[in-house]
Amino acid sequence: MGLHVTGLRLLAGLLLITAPLTAVASKQCTDTFYFTHQADLSAALEQRGIPHELDEDGDYELSIDGHVTYLIISKRALTLYGAWTGSDVGLEEMNQWNLEYRFSRAYIDEDGDPVLESDLDFEGGVCFSTITTFIETYEGSLEDFVDLISN
Repeated sequence: MGLHVTGLRLLAGLLLITAPLTAVASKQCTDTFYFTHQADLSAALEQRGIPHELDEDGDYELSIDGHVTYLIISKRALTLYGAWTGSDVGLEEMNQWNLEYRFSRAYIDEDGDPVLESDLDFEGGVCFSTITTFIETYEGSLEDFVDLISN
């Protein structure tokens, strides 16, 4: 009898430990995209209220708070890319940005213009909500970046 009770306690303990994992697994998205061309990116952009146009390369030109940003589509990733002319921001400010901000990168391009980029890796698939969160995160970074390059 003692062995049976110990076995039941062990089983109950295992169920308590694995129950949260089962709950997480059951919350997996049903709209997983494995390649960017499968994603209805227009819907994600519309959900965020971002005006956009599809260009001849199959990428999107966006207007985020009046700033032109490109959503570049490749087989494994999405890249949000914005460049600004007429700023005298330097490498030191770009390096400081990269130290402080985690989900975007800033650099000076070959024309001497500041650039803000962010990538979303599609390896293994992503949910529609991940795409909208990616865009939302870029919007927040963009606001801070424009403040930086405007000062």
